[in-house]
Amino acid sequence: MSQSIRPALALTLLALTLACADRGHDLPDPNAAPVDIYMAGDADLGQGLKGVVWKNGVAATVGTTSYILTGVQVAGGVVYTCGYATGSSGAYWKDGVPTYLSDPADPLQSSGANALAVSGGDVYVAGYAWKSGPDSPYGLTVPTYWKNGVPVTIGGGSRELTCVAASGGDVYVGGSINAGVLVAAYWKNGIPNLLPSGSGAAAVLGLTLAGADVYATGYVYAGGHTVPVYWKNGVAVTLPDLGYGGQGIAIRVSGGDVYVAGAQYQNNGPALAVYWKNGAVTSVGPGTVTGLALQGSDVYMCGSNGNAMLWKNGGATALTRNVTFNAIWVQAQ
Repeated sequence: MSQSIRPALALTLLALTLACADRGHDLPDPNAAPVDIYMAGDADLGQGLKGVVWKNGVAATVGTTSYILTGVQVAGGVVYTCGYATGSSGAYWKDGVPTYLSDPADPLQSSGANALAVSGGDVYVAGYAWKSGPDSPYGLTVPTYWKNGVPVTIGGGSRELTCVAASGGDVYVGGSINAGVLVAAYWKNGIPNLLPSGSGAAAVLGLTLAGADVYATGYVYAGGHTVPVYWKNGVAVTLPDLGYGGQGIAIRVSGGDVYVAGAQYQNNGPALAVYWKNGAVTSVGPGTVTGLALQGSDVYMCGSNGNAMLWKNGGATALTRNVTFNAIWVQAQ
């Protein structure tokens, strides 16, 4: 089929391929509970590029000002998303109703939203805030998270926060701290926790909580390349690669098992989209992973291999062009 496939046709193919999944890796379990799969990203549905959420393959534009979506979560039947709105403002949406993180009409300020978490009815968004003024005519970018739209600045960080998790009123955000070199770190309620980070730049790219345990994933620099790693309560666990590095993008824990989605790099080839379960790797082939979700014993990832992709248990279950998937949420119906 031609590379110039129309977006409307691409979205139709997505719905069809969700119904006709590749079962080479994923034999259906007749006892498995049905699930709803939400993916957030962007697509052109005929009105220019817009933030879009797909529920079980059916696309819906989020609000009227969304541009790119980076996060999605469903809580209490409400669909929460975050990302970038027109006018250079980060935002989050509650069933399509926006809360802007900066004034879209003010050219001297902007913001970005990279991830969100909903806990106890509160909405937490991690990203950055930028503002220009007399003391910083070229602007100053500050790592920031927002609780219900109210900003909280993180001191000593790099330019932005990459991830967020929350539980029981505590909020955790991840990124890097500039200590001469970028050191991987997460903050609990604004208090920094520096993580073992190797000999060069390192970063936290994903966070999750399991009881009292804090899990983070990202990369450290060692041996001349980035190395995929996760940390449990600050203790580093190096993940196997092919000798050329990689990184963890997202992390989830279920039943004591630790799942990390990310990339392994090759010497003379494209990056491989992979996930590790307790350190054992499963490759789904060339591509980029952007999101990870668990439901029961099933592992879901979204990302791209030139086309937008959804993988279940290592098998490709949906693909389409002219669409970007940036985040995924899966729950029982």
